[in-house]
Amino acid sequence: MKRWLLIGIGLLSAYFLTLFITGLFLVKFLSLEFLFSMMPKEELKGVNILAFGVDDTRSVKRADTIVVFHLDSDRKRVGALSIPRDTRVKVEGYGHTKINHTYAHGGESLLRQTVADFLGIPIDYYVKVNLNGVIKVVDALCGVEIDVEKDLVYTDQAAGLYIHIEKGKQVLNGEKIMHYLRFRHDSEGDIGRIRRQQKFMNEVARKVTSPTGLFELPKLIGTLNSVFDTDLSMSQMVSMGLQFKDAFISGSVEKGTIPGAISLINGSSYWRPDLAKIDGVVTESLLGFGEDDIIEEEEERVVTVDEEASQEDRRIVTNKEVRRVAEQAEIAPDVFQRTDMKVEVLNGLGIKGVAQDAASLLKDHGIQVARFGNAGSFSYDETLIVDWKGNIEKVIVLANLLKIDPERIIVYDRPSKPLDATLVLGKDWNSIVESLSKEGAQ
Repeated sequence: MKRWLLIGIGLLSAYFLTLFITGLFLVKFLSLEFLFSMMPKEELKGVNILAFGVDDTRSVKRADTIVVFHLDSDRKRVGALSIPRDTRVKVEGYGHTKINHTYAHGGESLLRQTVADFLGIPIDYYVKVNLNGVIKVVDALCGVEIDVEKDLVYTDQAAGLYIHIEKGKQVLNGEKIMHYLRFRHDSEGDIGRIRRQQKFMNEVARKVTSPTGLFELPKLIGTLNSVFDTDLSMSQMVSMGLQFKDAFISGSVEKGTIPGAISLINGSSYWRPDLAKIDGVVTESLLGFGEDDIIEEEEERVVTVDEEASQEDRRIVTNKEVRRVAEQAEIAPDVFQRTDMKVEVLNGLGIKGVAQDAASLLKDHGIQVARFGNAGSFSYDETLIVDWKGNIEKVIVLANLLKIDPERIIVYDRPSKPLDATLVLGKDWNSIVESLSKEGAQ
């Protein structure tokens, strides 16, 4: 009997951890802490956990909810970074697609690899949640009270989905909760959906830590096995449950979302991530470091010998950030026509007429050249690109076209400057032209 009691308590702890990690909920009830302290624990420091929800009722399995968590046991902090399901990412072997399709293509391993490449961080563990099992869990809790901010109405007869939830504070049962969490058919789209998931997480955590929550917990044990799958051991789950509890009680669970905007590409709606801002969100929201906490070595930054712009205007951009944009950005042949990017070409190697020839070459590739002339000096060994307005994703296309190392991009924040970018020709320019000529001849 004692053995089954400990197993039941362990599963209960793991259950709460899993749901919280997936953006649904996680917290351990305080009255059971003395029991948790009796169980074996394996402390985890600085780990990143990929959590995602899968609806097993669908014929095509896709990751419906994707969250990455970072556990900081020293500061008793948990960072949670939500990735919108329609986020457009580069998937190995499949090109650019929605991130929620990744699970259907290659299961947990491919989703794990894609998220790690996209965020530039290692993924140590994963937790997969059966979203259909959440209905039983909420019903076992006798529902969850939610203050619905507006009427949520949507019908999809083909999918058998009928959502009708009225505005106002009310107790929602398991089926209504799933409708509340799935609704995304308004101007907010997936971002509003993520916000509702985070709100639900807070309400459930508040309920299970209330004095009445203890009486509802035993009802949950029978539903636990159908809820989640993970590569975490039981001792790790117990340890993490305690860490999540400490973070929740102290208000140290910080939530963030991948920045971006809704974009229509080839007739499909995507969440187009702002690739240049991902490092900042990962560092601050997920890992919990501010600018004052980060010390970067000078050689890890993109540098330039150009002295036109002041250091105060310069935005600190790491090579890692530039490389991410280079790897994730999709190269489209008509990108310049669509963005009306204005480029300046400067002669930085001292060969007469080279800037004019380069300007003609760029125009042949559909690039709008605003002007050409001489640089401040003719001592540039390597060709570089100055991004004046922080449009890294656009400038990467130019670098890719000319086969220029992305680390030779210099970024400034000067939104009032009439130019978008300046191409400074270095002594390697002739080899660049030869490479382009060979490609054109093939």
